[in-house]
Amino acid sequence: MGAKCGRLQAMSHTRKTIEFCRHPRKNQTPSEPYLWRLLRSRQLAGLKFHWFTKAISEGQMYSSLEGSTSEAMSGEFDIWGVPYFRGMNLPILLLAAGASSRMGRSKQMLVVDGEPLLVRSVRAALETGSPVFVVLGAKAEEHKSLLTDFPVRLVHHPSWERGMGSSLKEGLKAILAEGPGVTGVVVMLCDQPRVNSEHLRTLMNRAGNSPKTIIASAYHQTIGVPALFKSALFPQLLALGDEAGAAKLIRSQPDRVEAVDFPEGVIDLDTPDDVARYEGSHGPK
Repeated sequence: MGAKCGRLQAMSHTRKTIEFCRHPRKNQTPSEPYLWRLLRSRQLAGLKFHWFTKAISEGQMYSSLEGSTSEAMSGEFDIWGVPYFRGMNLPILLLAAGASSRMGRSKQMLVVDGEPLLVRSVRAALETGSPVFVVLGAKAEEHKSLLTDFPVRLVHHPSWERGMGSSLKEGLKAILAEGPGVTGVVVMLCDQPRVNSEHLRTLMNRAGNSPKTIIASAYHQTIGVPALFKSALFPQLLALGDEAGAAKLIRSQPDRVEAVDFPEGVIDLDTPDDVARYEGSHGPK
């Protein structure tokens, strides 16, 4: 018998409906593997679920997922078709528009640990369950080709040469144009190969429990990206100079920052020497 399929009904904003399936099937939507991974990894805390017309608890839903059958369920999902994270609407903004001039070739397409850096970063971001926006600029078509199977929003930034600040602003504008209710944004780059979904979710968890408006990563006597900025800081992000990155805002407001230890954040791949050191210490897979 084929896999039973249901409809995941969004009950907020656009009331968008997403088809999903427990088991692999032909012609499945790109989002399906991620939706099922989220359901099975217990990352939908606080959402309301229904078993057809009968309301069930989160525990009952997870118990059913661990069984051998698949049923139709519904939950409160946001306008991008992925869940709010613990009551907060926190999209991830991945900045990948640069030309990698110091590397001498595209960092985005550099294969590290078996896959291109851009794909590795997108995968980590998607595994949080948050909507993901990717800003592309230099070699946009080549980089876009890496992401055809991933449910991300692509933001083309033709003026990427102006600097990272311009890319950040372009991406944030695209997020805000999608709809209301965004309570913060996680800014990340694609040249930090050790960034994973666990660390990104830690930033999001801290945001839900902290009065601070910036939740940033701490490594090697530095506080930087990945970093989460709450919506109160959106005007300041949009006012950044074109060449300034998110780090400038973090440094300028230390009293508003909560630091989250992430020692491996110090690893970033900007030059061929960086790549050689990384492969020497971690080993290509």
